[in-house]
Amino acid sequence: MAAVRSLIVNGRRWTVCSLNARTAGLGPEAVDGQWLLLGCGNEASVLKSWIEDVNQVFSPMHATSLSVRELDESDVDLIANYWSQADPDYLTGLGVDLSKLPSRDDFAKMLTDQLKLPLELRQSYCTIWQEGQQAIGHCNVNKLVFGQEAFMHLHLWRPELRHQGLGMPLVRQSLKLFFGRLELQNLICEPYALNPAPNGVLAKVGFDFVKQYMTVPGTINFEQKVNRWHMSRVRFASLGT
Repeated sequence: MAAVRSLIVNGRRWTVCSLNARTAGLGPEAVDGQWLLLGCGNEASVLKSWIEDVNQVFSPMHATSLSVRELDESDVDLIANYWSQADPDYLTGLGVDLSKLPSRDDFAKMLTDQLKLPLELRQSYCTIWQEGQQAIGHCNVNKLVFGQEAFMHLHLWRPELRHQGLGMPLVRQSLKLFFGRLELQNLICEPYALNPAPNGVLAKVGFDFVKQYMTVPGTINFEQKVNRWHMSRVRFASLGT
């Protein structure tokens, strides 16, 4: 039996399905379990990269091994190490002003101080992304006003795991904690406009594009052009993730 899912690309809904290649008669080049476009005709080639992402995200390996949990004290050193050891060119590509980057100890203190506070009083909140039992990244919010809104950031720590289709399912799981634990009404994300990875993930997850503008988005950033993306509580509930 085929499994069927829908995805929205550029405002249009497309249906993809996972078929048994032999019983579907798709020929020797088809692969069992591959996600295929239904009813797209010649337009299928336009969505090739999107379907490749779908095949990665819905693969059995990713479906069973990815998970998200709240930050705890044992994770503080991992995040501090990420910021202090990351390649400078990579950080600049995120929109980071290296001269504004806090020290490793300052990062660790900030995270530890926030963990000591009740959720209602925190200014930031962080989730840890895992593959199996290994932490591979984090997704956090700051400028947090409990029960109202926050600004989201997403980071995969290991270079070899970037651009592998992991961001979409991990962000979706983080959203459940942001809207559930923090009772948010609105969630905003403003990635560097010249950094395609987070912008692509936000679009695929279902965030609404609001605008592009110049700003200094955070205390560690230089002035830059950002894309503002928005997810409301109502919108998140409608996605059924």
